[in-house]
Amino acid sequence: YYYNFISQHKEKIKGIFYVVILLIIVLSFYFSKEIFTENSLYFYAFSTIVQGFVALVAFLGAVVVFKMQLEDQAMEKLSNSVEAQVDHYQGPNARTYTPTQMMVACEEIIKSNEDKGHKDYIKKIYQKMQETSSSRNEARRMMVDFAVVAFFNTGLALVGLLFAPILIKYFYIGGVFLLVNIFISFYILIQALELVKKTMGYDFKINL
Repeated sequence: YYYNFISQHKEKIKGIFYVVILLIIVLSFYFSKEIFTENSLYFYAFSTIVQGFVALVAFLGAVVVFKMQLEDQAMEKLSNSVEAQVDHYQGPNARTYTPTQMMVACEEIIKSNEDKGHKDYIKKIYQKMQETSSSRNEARRMMVDFAVVAFFNTGLALVGLLFAPILIKYFYIGGVFLLVNIFISFYILIQALELVKKTMGYDFKINL
């Protein structure tokens, strides 16, 4: 029940989480001004963000690459499984097709009026190839989107690290800059969890 509730209200829960994190950050900024005047705070905080997110991007990149390799293997198997059937329509050259070419060939056969048998099987394999290709492309798109946001946040942290001596002198500017960086970091971590969940095929929906 609880897993289904989380799945159904996932966006609302995420929104509440972001608001709570933002409130915690703002309140900590207001009630702990002395913390933001510590000389070492900015150096430790920004350097931790830089190192952490570079490592996170590398880890998720490896996860997505592994996922795409599995998808490529699945596409190859599907392509091989339908070679003989496509051969009836497009001749022996079909056995040299790449998975992408085989998917195009299957689509052409399905749309054509010609019927030499096995069309139902070809359609079934074509649909599986479409799903696999779509999953592969989605994993790639999500990784690119995540990497862009993560490197942007890492860039902000690098700027903060370079200008840490100045940020220490100007308390409000430095504090706000650091807190924004931290808030974006929390957002990216949530996105990272979403990416891992979708890439590994995990779903919160459980029918009880």
